[in-house]
Amino acid sequence: MQSREQQAVVVSMAAEPQSTNACAVTITIANKGAKSLEFDEDDLPWHITGEAITIALVVEDGLLKTPLLRIPMIVDTVVAPPLILEPGEVRSKQLHLDQYYEGLRSALLRHDVTVLWVYRPCPKWSHPLEPVSGAVTLHRTK
Repeated sequence: MQSREQQAVVVSMAAEPQSTNACAVTITIANKGAKSLEFDEDDLPWHITGEAITIALVVEDGLLKTPLLRIPMIVDTVVAPPLILEPGEVRSKQLHLDQYYEGLRSALLRHDVTVLWVYRPCPKWSHPLEPVSGAVTLHRTK
């Protein structure tokens, strides 16, 4: 059974409307607990090159489920002040997946793409929290 603090972090991912950019998702993190939570920039869910989130893209091609390969990149650690998420506070950021997955735009011309994700919240000064996971569909562009 999870403690109340372990249920404090709520994360969601939603596809942006196709009229704006079919390759973008908005990631939201919320503190539903009673205590402030402090995160390093690399440990936030929209920091795709960090170790706290794992994202896989799968092209929905009928019976075939083909993964899209991520573009290899070396990124320096982000130096920024920590983010303090107060109780009840919600933060969101848009993530353009086509910057990390080269074949995404062309795949969306033919098929839907499922985004599978797992976020492992690791606030500073806290014991490890339970992973949060989900899936969202990027619909084929017309």
